[in-house]
Amino acid sequence: MLESKKQRSLKYKIMENKNEVLYIDRSIPFDLEEFIGHGWSIVDQDNKALDISSILISEIILEKIFGEKNEDKIKYLNEQNYVELDPKVLEAFWNNQELIPEEWKKESYVFFGALVFKNCYEGEHHFVLCLYWRFNQWHWGCYDISHDFVKASPCAIMHI
Repeated sequence: MLESKKQRSLKYKIMENKNEVLYIDRSIPFDLEEFIGHGWSIVDQDNKALDISSILISEIILEKIFGEKNEDKIKYLNEQNYVELDPKVLEAFWNNQELIPEEWKKESYVFFGALVFKNCYEGEHHFVLCLYWRFNQWHWGCYDISHDFVKASPCAIMHI
């Protein structure tokens, strides 16, 4: 089940880089196999995220939104007029790491869950991409959304 408002105390707006804009190149679709490797396929995608071509970084919100059911997360996002950010936003941050807010280093992981995928080796496990700070540098990874640490980590979202 989704967390209550009280439990979502981690929710905050990013104030670092408050006037910085992140531009997302939508002319080339996100290529899962090129970014991650062979054997991956898309399970679900929030098409609202595909309309975002630039983001004022200060408008990105980190919030714990993974629940037991994906339907609960989608319902919550729709009710609140939020959109989860997608891997093209992660890719833009990856290519412009100086724009990643300093506060994100305090988080274990920051997930970009608008694209859910699976691979041919893990059966029906569903994965999402994330950024994380380790050993004084940024890394990206993909993790199964059923893991407790994923459910306990924030997602990058914004109002639409």
